[in-house]
Amino acid sequence: MDLEMKKIPTISSICEGGEGRYTYDALMYQDILRYSILHNYDYPAFKTFTVYGLTGYLIDHFSPFINEFKELSKRNKSRHNKILSKLDGVKSKVDDLVNLGLIEQFEPSRASRGSTITNRYQYTESGCLIAWILEGAKSRKKLLAEEQLYNLLDIDYVDTASSHDVFVLGLYTKYRQRGVFGEFVIDILRARLNDSNAKIMNMKELFLNLGVLHFTDKDKATLHSELWSETMNELDEEMKKYVLQNIKLEIEQEMERQVKYIRGFEELRYQLRNQPNILALEGVCQSCGLPSPIQIEIIEYLENTKLLPSDPILVRCRICKKYASITVPQI
Repeated sequence: MDLEMKKIPTISSICEGGEGRYTYDALMYQDILRYSILHNYDYPAFKTFTVYGLTGYLIDHFSPFINEFKELSKRNKSRHNKILSKLDGVKSKVDDLVNLGLIEQFEPSRASRGSTITNRYQYTESGCLIAWILEGAKSRKKLLAEEQLYNLLDIDYVDTASSHDVFVLGLYTKYRQRGVFGEFVIDILRARLNDSNAKIMNMKELFLNLGVLHFTDKDKATLHSELWSETMNELDEEMKKYVLQNIKLEIEQEMERQVKYIRGFEELRYQLRNQPNILALEGVCQSCGLPSPIQIEIIEYLENTKLLPSDPILVRCRICKKYASITVPQI
């Protein structure tokens, strides 16, 4: 008999089904992560927890459990027996979140009472981040969620201190000063989590390209472009070079998945390998109909296609040599 394979959870599993249509598992993942908020105020000195204690919390807060134990045949169960009846299911979901890096499991230790050996757990920064992203959807918790998320990101990025982190943290600071941190960061992350068409495997993918946003609303695009340029110009030249190189690599990697003339694209990308300010892309010529590698200044590209979209950028075809025959793609 074929064994049913267990579905491997991803970050997207936390909001599977989409807002208003969450699956049972997604709702449980969310409430397990919300439990972290009880420990969040003392960050980074989080308290540890047990699955037994977590299950007790879910008995009181997880709607399917609450409704189940309202049934006449189950309402008189002792609290201890209610917890025991749900323990294995909750443990399975905790294990999933451990595998996703949202919860950390410690070595088994002796329980505070008796001689029982028990496992203790602690939420990671990533687990707390997602908990506050979800909590920020509640209007009465919106401002508190913004403060907690900003503080968590501030701690995380200061410790990591890559060029990308320095740039993004500077951008987050400007968002907060202008009162748009919730709109430009939290709302976008929540929308990504709730996107039923997305398959976000890990936290890196959730935060991907958060430093270069695209807005269709002109006022938002203008403000974002202004803050982005201010942040970039405040970096020293060496740091700016590293940041642009990171952006360049991300865009060119995505472009590579779409190119039709891979050899030509690879040759141009190699020629530009030591120029972090210039992108290698590909477009299709409207004159000769052939795919052609093209190059463009990365700041010009970002400003015209992502930060503050305007009329399409037209460039010369490297094959038929016709001017303004290729539209620069938006990656």
